[in-house]
Amino acid sequence: MTQGFLAKNPSVLFFLAILTLFSLLVTTLTESHGIGFISTSFIKTPDKTLCLCLVALALDLIGAMRASCRWATWRSLLSAATRPASG
Repeated sequence: MTQGFLAKNPSVLFFLAILTLFSLLVTTLTESHGIGFISTSFIKTPDKTLCLCLVALALDLIGAMRASCRWATWRSLLSAATRPASG
């Protein structure tokens, strides 16, 4: 049985956990949703940057998963083509 993606790459889960905690902390400290320690205008630039980083990470993960699926398909096709005919 093969391991899942997160089992093979625990650093991804660690990174996402840190990112989630950071996002919750910033949300708690803003004026609009939290205690008002950080102004909303200050949050705009890091917020846009964080959003772009999440999109880039998601696209990288999807690209890596699609590439591994394509490779598995090609590998199975090649092994079927090189297998001797039975009979």
